[in-house]
Amino acid sequence: MEKTAVKDRKTIQGLKDALNAARGQWKADATKPDLPKVPEEIQNMADELQKKVDKIAEKYIRRARRAGECGTPFEWKPDPLPDQVQGLLQDLDGFSAAPGGNRKRNWPN
Repeated sequence: MEKTAVKDRKTIQGLKDALNAARGQWKADATKPDLPKVPEEIQNMADELQKKVDKIAEKYIRRARRAGECGTPFEWKPDPLPDQVQGLLQDLDGFSAAPGGNRKRNWPN
């Protein structure tokens, strides 16, 4: 699970970076008269894909703090998926014995 989550995070980050680079290059090339302009339809499709990738990235990548931000954010967001998997693995690693006493009586059947 951990390897998959980390691989997915890297893939999503790569997609974000590639989309940002392509869209930035298109804008830079639009000012050059000797280069063909990327069709509006392609630019709109890239914008829509960027929105989808950004939404998925929220689950995998923690947003970096900007200059001047300090303290706890006002809005709580769960840890990114790779961090949750790592926490689960640490919890499992720290597990040392089967439940006993009240835990055993209340354990689901």
